[in-house]
Amino acid sequence: MKPRRNTRPAQRHVRRKNRPRRRKRGGRWWAPLAGVPLGLALLAGLLWLFVRPLFWTGGDGPIADLADYNVRGIDISHWQPHVDWQRLGEARLNGFPVRFVIAKSTEGTDLRDSRFSDHFTRARRSGFVAGAYHFFRPEQDAERQARFYLANTALQSGDLPAILDVEVRGTKPLPQFRDDVLTWLREVEKATGRPPILYTGVAFKQQYLHDARFDAYPFWAAHYNGKRAPRYKGRWVLWQYTDQGCVEGVKGPVDLNCFNGKIQDLQALCLP
Repeated sequence: MKPRRNTRPAQRHVRRKNRPRRRKRGGRWWAPLAGVPLGLALLAGLLWLFVRPLFWTGGDGPIADLADYNVRGIDISHWQPHVDWQRLGEARLNGFPVRFVIAKSTEGTDLRDSRFSDHFTRARRSGFVAGAYHFFRPEQDAERQARFYLANTALQSGDLPAILDVEVRGTKPLPQFRDDVLTWLREVEKATGRPPILYTGVAFKQQYLHDARFDAYPFWAAHYNGKRAPRYKGRWVLWQYTDQGCVEGVKGPVDLNCFNGKIQDLQALCLP
């Protein structure tokens, strides 16, 4: 009896030890594929980081290249006091002629750009589509700023609509800041008959002016990312793609822009 009892446990013990070995030798057919999900996840991550930005705008289509926009222009102020208008008329930006010139007109409630009158008048005479912008000061009264711009900026048929440049957030609560920007836009629209163009950085607009009420105003996007159009979920009409540009006829760095459309579309945007 005792030998039997001693033998059986030993045999069972051997079988228990051998079973895992037999399973290990045979293996599982899917074992080599165990790392595939991890590899696919890693590949997807790389595509998201490096390939997606080349094709996604945050909207409905691929990101266009700067070369796709052939209606080019510049914006200037007292920082570009001397412009050779004849040379500018013959200049090329990546092979495309300069079609429009936007000049700074006013700032806040009491500052008029010292070169505005000359820039604006000469731009028109030289055959460029002319535009004039106001630099918004959030700490100052918005309605007074609108009246100041209108009193010092004589827009006429063939000019671009009024333009509001918003770059400073200020210290007012965000709802009040947005209401003030809208006050300027609505006052000037009432006086000119056309919705003004709203200029600001893409990130600034998405953070502070991401409000459906601003969708009625054409967007001029400041976005310095090389040759790719703004990654903005929405439509933009103008794109300022560098503030360190170079063009014949203007000494020193200058802001360069392109229009999202054909020259006929730009002309259609202008005041009747």
